[in-house]
Amino acid sequence: MTSIKKAIVLALAYTATRTIRHNGERYQDGDLINLDDRFAKPLLECGAVVVDAKALAARAALDNQADLEQQALEAERRAKAEADALAKAEAERAEREAQQAKAEGQSEQHTESKTLSDLTVPELKALATERKIDFPSRATRADLIALLGG
Repeated sequence: MTSIKKAIVLALAYTATRTIRHNGERYQDGDLINLDDRFAKPLLECGAVVVDAKALAARAALDNQADLEQQALEAERRAKAEADALAKAEAERAEREAQQAKAEGQSEQHTESKTLSDLTVPELKALATERKIDFPSRATRADLIALLGG
């Protein structure tokens, strides 16, 4: 709701209970008075005005609608923040996977260019470790080639 509509509801929120004068105008019993809360407080305390039931209901509806709008804005902000966080996490994951794939591609490219018999013992051990093949720590070159399927 706009602040103008809210101001109108606040202005209609009070009804005179007796003849009073406000801002140079005279109001009779039952007249609606254009007051904001700071001017209404002393008149309410002395009983010169009362809160108008229709205006009070309209104010409550405005406050409720304003609360609902605020809740919708907050929910939208939270959803956007969650979506941004998810997108960031996905981008980071994709970057990690790309780096890992690049690293694996380089190691595979390096080993694929040679046959198993061309590799050194440390290279054979590294290849066996990459493929998650268990081997004894004192395995010979021939043992490693046999374990790797060559």
